[in-house]
Amino acid sequence: MQRRCVSFLDATSGAAYLRSQVRVELSSAYNRKVHPSMALEQSIHDTWETKLAANPQLFNGTKFRLSEFAATPTELHMKWGLTDYKTYLGLCSRCDVVSTLGTPTHPDVSMYLSNKIGVAAALVTADDKLCFLKRSATVGAYPNLLDVPGGHPEPTHIDIDWRSLPTVPDGATNDRCVDEFFDSITTEICEEVNVPLATLSPPRLLGVTMQGKAATPSFAFLVQCSLDAAAVAGCYDQGPVDQYEATKLIFQSTQNVVNSWRSVGLTPSAAGCIELLGRYLEYDHVA
Repeated sequence: MQRRCVSFLDATSGAAYLRSQVRVELSSAYNRKVHPSMALEQSIHDTWETKLAANPQLFNGTKFRLSEFAATPTELHMKWGLTDYKTYLGLCSRCDVVSTLGTPTHPDVSMYLSNKIGVAAALVTADDKLCFLKRSATVGAYPNLLDVPGGHPEPTHIDIDWRSLPTVPDGATNDRCVDEFFDSITTEICEEVNVPLATLSPPRLLGVTMQGKAATPSFAFLVQCSLDAAAVAGCYDQGPVDQYEATKLIFQSTQNVVNSWRSVGLTPSAAGCIELLGRYLEYDHVA
């Protein structure tokens, strides 16, 4: 599957962004635009119903939507709206449709796409092992592939829904979005790998992977764990909170994976995360 990695390190001369360097502007102005073709809008619903019938465990949750971003040497600025999982699956799983979304008056198809925001972590243990999760056969996307811990920042965690979404940016709400963005990746690690939050370093933001023809964004973080691989495996064996999406925890040497990730069966998000980690290490950083 095609993907494009955007490294923020080029803008920062090799420094990953910290929480204090990220700015979010949340507004309904940055939501997806309804396509003028009602047949296409109906097809989103029909595609969702078909997928839901095949997999009743799917859930149409509200997600944050990336409208645009700008990386500067000192800060990352992002504009967010809302979308949902139904729209994501109804559009982004159909490559043939994505290329036809442009109209004579609006040739840029991105305004019609879900652009749901995902997060992914290069989780590195104290003995320099990368953590991977084998995805289950029942997930809606990329079943049976290796993934890194990750998921999505959740609007519901900061009491944002379609009714409470600001029409104009609000400073306090924007700050809560940044916190949820960074907290979401450590929360996902704790829920999926079952390691204590206190063992995780503050996340460092490396870049974003634009996945597939629809360029769905997955932001890549580097998170270090103070436990070695054996201790992390022990935590995982006790049973993570989130056991639906993954079936197994796998460790690989960081350097080996960075050098050979193209030969491993990874999800686009995981492959992008590892590629961006490799670029970070090229700046003489130690994972």
